[in-house]
Amino acid sequence: MDSRRQEDEWCEFFEACLTKRISAERFSILWPAFRKNHDQLPLQGVAAALLNAARINGSFVDPRLPVFMNELLYSGTISLSSFLSAALPTPPRDGSQLDQSMLETAGIYKPSLPATVIQLLTAVVSDRLIGSTTELAATLKVLARWLDLFHSSAALGYFISAILATNLAQTTLVGIKTKEVLDLKETFGRAISQLISNLSSTNIQLASNLDYWQKQYELHDEGPTQSIDLLDSIDLGAISFQESVLDNAPTNTRAGLYVYLNAMVQCLFPSPNFGGR
Repeated sequence: MDSRRQEDEWCEFFEACLTKRISAERFSILWPAFRKNHDQLPLQGVAAALLNAARINGSFVDPRLPVFMNELLYSGTISLSSFLSAALPTPPRDGSQLDQSMLETAGIYKPSLPATVIQLLTAVVSDRLIGSTTELAATLKVLARWLDLFHSSAALGYFISAILATNLAQTTLVGIKTKEVLDLKETFGRAISQLISNLSSTNIQLASNLDYWQKQYELHDEGPTQSIDLLDSIDLGAISFQESVLDNAPTNTRAGLYVYLNAMVQCLFPSPNFGGR
C-alpha cells in the first residue's frame, strides 16, 4: 500500500476518533491496534494525519486534539520534532510574510492549529519527551525553520526557552563539542538572534531570558560572543514614569531651593557625621 493511501487511512481514523469524542483511555487502545496494519507510514506522516484530521473537522481547539497528541507523545511513538514538522505552516507563494500573530492564543476565540500545537508542546516539553541528543538536534533544526517564518513570535519564544532550560539541552550544547553540535549552534544561533532583537521592543522579559540562554550556550552564528543591549530598540520617551523625573532644581518655593542647595553641599562637602558615624 502506498504512503499516500496509508496517510489517508490514518487521517480517516483520527477524524473518526475526534468526531466520536473517543476518550483518552479508549484511544490508547485503538490506535496501537490500528497501527499494526498501518506500520509503514513514517511517524511524521502519522503526526500530519492527526493534524489534517483536525483541519477536516474544522475544530482547531477540539479538546480531543491535545488529548491524542499527549497520548502519542508520552507513548514515545511521535516525537516533538515530528509534530513540529507536521504543523509548520506553508509560506505564501507570493513571498509575503505570514501573520506574526498566528501563533498567539491569548484573547483568541479560535486559535490556529499551529498556535494550538505550539501551546501544547510548550506545556509538556521535558527531558523525557525530548529523549535524546538526536531528537534535540532535530527539534532545534525544525525550530530554526519556524523562526524563519515567525521571527517576532512570543509564543515561539516561550517554547524555545522551555527547551533550552532542559538538562538535555545543557548537556548537549555545553558538554558536546562535535562538528555536528557546533554547526547546529551556529544555525540555531542565527535564527534566535533575530527573534531576540524583535522581542526586545515588545517583551523585554522574554528577550532577556532568551539572551541569557544564547550567551549560556554560545548560540552565535559568527564571531565572538557579543553583548546585546536590549534597551537599544526601546522608545524611552514612551515610558510614563519619565514624565515625573525633574531635570531642574525645584526652585519654585524657598523650601525646594533649600533642599536642592543642601543636597548639593552634602555632595561636595560630605559631613564626617553623615550616616551616624
